[in-house]
Amino acid sequence: MCVTAPAQVLAVDGEIALVDLDGVTRRASLALVPEAAVGDWVLIATGLVLEILDEAAVDELNQLLEGAEGLPEGVRS
Repeated sequence: MCVTAPAQVLAVDGEIALVDLDGVTRRASLALVPEAAVGDWVLIATGLVLEILDEAAVDELNQLLEGAEGLPEGVRS
């Protein structure tokens, strides 16, 4: 199971971003959102950045994910 989750962009190298997802550093493709920059909050799923998020959306998504029953630890993308 994979859940779409917000992550913060740490670095960008061409079409690849290094993101922080719940304290874990991962690589994600910027093929769909090449304008994402360091410091942006982005929505990622299966290693692909889907969109840039504002702070309100990040807070709302995190609250929803925290309240999801039966969601095991470590299932976020």
